[in-house]
Parts: sequence; C-alpha cells; structure tokens
Amino acid sequence: MKLPLLVKWLAAILIVGAVPLALLAKLGLDIQRKWLEDAEKSLEAAVVDEASENVSGVLDDLEDATSDVGSDLVDRSLSDDARIALAKRAVEHASALDYVAIYDRDGKFVDAVAGGAEHREVGAPKTVDVAALRTHFGMQPITSSTESPDLFWAAPLMVDGSLVAVALGRVDPERLAARLRELSNARFARPDRVALVDDRLRRIAGGGVVERTERALGAMSSTLPAQGITKTFPFIDEDGTPMVGTLRVIPNRRLGVFVARPESEVYAAIREARRAFLVVAAGFLASAILAGVFLAKRQVAPIVDLVALTKKYGDRQFDVEPDVHTGDEIEVLASSMSEMAKTLKRSEAEISRRATVEANLSRYLPNSIAHAIATGKLARSLGGGRQDVSIVFADVAAFTSFAESADPERVVAFLNELFSVLSEVIFKHDGIVDKFLGDCVMAIFGANEENDHVDRALRAATEMQRFVEASAPMWKETYDFEVAMGIGVSTGFAVLGNLGSEVRMEYTAIGDTVNIASRLENMARPGQILVTDEVANRSKWGFRFRALGGHAVRGKRAPLEIHELISEGS
Repeated sequence: MKLPLLVKWLAAILIVGAVPLALLAKLGLDIQRKWLEDAEKSLEAAVVDEASENVSGVLDDLEDATSDVGSDLVDRSLSDDARIALAKRAVEHASALDYVAIYDRDGKFVDAVAGGAEHREVGAPKTVDVAALRTHFGMQPITSSTESPDLFWAAPLMVDGSLVAVALGRVDPERLAARLRELSNARFARPDRVALVDDRLRRIAGGGVVERTERALGAMSSTLPAQGITKTFPFIDEDGTPMVGTLRVIPNRRLGVFVARPESEVYAAIREARRAFLVVAAGFLASAILAGVFLAKRQVAPIVDLVALTKKYGDRQFDVEPDVHTGDEIEVLASSMSEMAKTLKRSEAEISRRATVEANLSRYLPNSIAHAIATGKLARSLGGGRQDVSIVFADVAAFTSFAESADPERVVAFLNELFSVLSEVIFKHDGIVDKFLGDCVMAIFGANEENDHVDRALRAATEMQRFVEASAPMWKETYDFEVAMGIGVSTGFAVLGNLGSEVRMEYTAIGDTVNIASRLENMARPGQILVTDEVANRSKWGFRFRALGGHAVRGKRAPLEIHELISEGS
C-alpha cells in the first residue's frame, strides 16, 4: 500500500526524530552530570590545595622548631642547663610541636624535650632506624604506640661535621586534626570530609566518612602517586556507599591530603534536573513534528539529496557534484557544500603532508620545532644566527670498559634504553636532542627563545640523574654494569642553525658555550652535575649550588669558575 509523502515524513519524524531527541535528553543529562563532576573536582581540588597549605604551615613550624631544639642541644658554647632550657623553650613556643625525642647514633632513645611537665611520658618510639633516616632526613610517618602513624620531622644533630644524634620532632596531632575539621566544616558543612595520609596511604588524621574509606583508598594503590599530583576518582567505601574522592600529594613531605564525599551529596540536584529536562525534550519533540509536517511538501526531495551528498563527503568522495536545482537557498547551500568539499580535499592533502613531515621530524626534535619546520615557519636552508642558549652534555661513566667486554647487541640495547628516556626528559623541558656521541647526549635549551632556558636545562639535568640513579640497580642486574652519569651545563651565546651542505645538513649549536659544557661533562664525577658561574647566577628556580672555585679548562686561558648542583629548585 502506497502512503502519501506527508504520512511517510510524519512517520519518519516520529521514528527517527524521537531517537535523536532521546539521545539529546541523555546527552543533556550527561553534560549536567559532567558539569557537576567537574565542579566537584574543582571544589575538592581547591579544598585539598587549601588543606595542603594549612598542613604545610603546621609542618614548617614543626621543622623549624625541631631544628632549633637540635641546634640548642649540640651548642657547645652553652652549659647543659642552658641548652636544656633553650630547647624546652623552643618546644613550648612551637604550637605545632608536641615534643622532640633524641636518639643516639645507634637509634636508641635517649631523652625527650616536651612542653608542660618536665618529665611527662611522651610515648616516643624506643628505637629508630638511623641508617634509613640518613637517606631521607625530613618528614617521617612512624608507627609508635598507636595503629595510626605519627608524624615526625627527623633532623640530624651534627658536631664538627659528624652525626652524633638524631632529633625526632612529633607534630601535635590535636592541632593537625583541628585544622582539618575546621576546613571540612567551612567547605562542606561537615567535619569529617578531609584527612591526612602518609606515603603508604595510611590515615594519620581525619575521621567519619574519610575513616570508612581508608581500606578502599589502600586498595587503590600501595603508595602515594608522583609528587605534586592531584587525582580525583570514584570508589566504594567499606559500607558500600558510592563516593567521590580527591588525593593531593604534598610536595617533599611524603604526605597527602584526601577528601571524600558520598555521591548522593555531589549529585543531589541531578534528579530534579532529569525530570525538567524530560519535559523540555517532550515539548521539543512535539514542536519538531509540527515543523516537519509544515516543511515536508517543499523540502523533502532536495534535503534528501543534500543528505546523500553529505554522506558522500563524509566518506571523502569530494569529487561528487551536487544535483540540486531549486533556485533558492537550498541550491546555494548545495553549491557551498561543493566548494567546501574541494577545500577539504586540498586541506586534507596538505594536512597529511605536514603530519608525515612532522612525525618524522619529531623523532629528532621537540614537537614545537618539528611543527615549525613542517609548517614552514623555520628555515631549512644552511646558516644560522647568534642566540642565547643553554647546553647540556651527559655522559655515562665507565662505559668504555662495558662496551669493550659486552656483546655489541647488549651495548646497543642499553644505549637505546638509556637514550629513549633521556630524550623524553629533554623534550619534556622544551630541549632539543642535538646528537648522540657514543654514550654521550648533547641537548640544546632555548632554541625557541625561552627566557627560562637555564632553569629548564638544570631541571632536565636533575631528572636525568634521578632516572639513572633509580635505574642503576636494574641495569646492574641486566647488564652487570655500574651505571652512573656525569653532566655538564653551560649557558651563553652560540650560533644556532643548519650546518653541513645542501645535500646533508644538521640542526646544531656551535660556539664556546658548547665546548665548555663538554669540558664540564668530562670533569664531572659519576653522579655529579657541574655548571658554570653564569649558569648558577642566572638560575631563578631556587636551585642550590656549591662553588668549586676556578679550574683550568682546555681551550680557556683563564681559570673557569665551576659550581656543583647540589639540590633541585622549586
């Protein structure tokens, strides 16, 4: 049975139109839920950041007070009574400090300095692992008399450069808990939504909802994620309640701040929004049906043709010409679509060409440089220009003996494994891998004229050292080779550009700055980063250096002032 086109159009609207509108309704609800999720993430991220700052303030007070007590106790210029009195006063004036326990070099408890009663029981651990503490003096979550770990700041007590004792300052748990409760009340109108955890994700302070999530949090991971990471995730607590949590790592503290809220609190408004949105969607569907009936008689045929044409263009059949001759805007639209198809065809070919060039170049250069070359923004002819850059040379110590004794395949496997990560570190900090020289890598920072290329080079150097130090035990087991790296960093003007011939060219840097970085790398001991005086003076990110004085350097008439990088900046 044949049906009128109007009936078919109406049936199509009812069948086809209802599905997109239902999807639109679902999409709207999903968008709202996503918005609520983003809002909750932002709120929890703000709370964990604020809690991190509050906790850091308490811990800074703890650190300063513990160091002051330790300094007072080893001050030989004072009498015993004066040292004890000063130490006790430092404890009493530090609102975040509960007590300071003193341990001898073997880790045995000696005595404790506490506020209030002079000999009150403090409950300090009877022994500590001094050898472990020496590798990481600083914040130490330690389990003592309770199941939950206490927070201590571990400080070495040195006399004439030798370790004589260790001081452990315990944070006042009540003060810490009070700050967390106050923040939770202010942000969530509940006192139990914020907690502090240690580096093994054990709860230190916090209660209520957070307390019920401790096991679920521990199941997520056995340790804190990387320093400075904020992570928001859904999970189920021990009572089976769906939760939304955010974990923030406090940098350099071996601690994290954890915020958790039930999903019922987060998405309370979405149920009302769902009902309202369904009403609106139903009204929109009815309007669409009426509009479809009105337009069916005049628009069905050319629209169908345009739909077919759109599908062909979607399949990249850009050479198809439209066959629409209505004499109105629909015909103009068809012509515009044809021009669009031709433009898309040209653009797709150009995008494919650039993507191929950029993909090939990005294996050697950072993405920004590769993109500049692929798009023609960076010249590919011979020559260069004078530019302020920083140069890093990194070399594996004792590699020659390994290369002489190992099979070539093992040597190549080790170098590929090493250079793969070192290249990623260099690219991460907007550097260029200039070349690989055997077991040595040369990197350039500042090719994009970044003002902070000195600090980017230093940050890359420290990350390369950390990677090598962390991977050394694995390499020792795999390659039977003690891997360590010496690094040299210099900064100054060099000629940067394409060197070679029209047939074969290399993008590189030439100049005294490059030579000095190479000399420093040769002078560096395994695990050492040597920099020039200018690098130390131009660094602005808080790196710390040790002056090593003037050293004779091949190719330089006057001695070169050299510094050793001893700690990473902020």
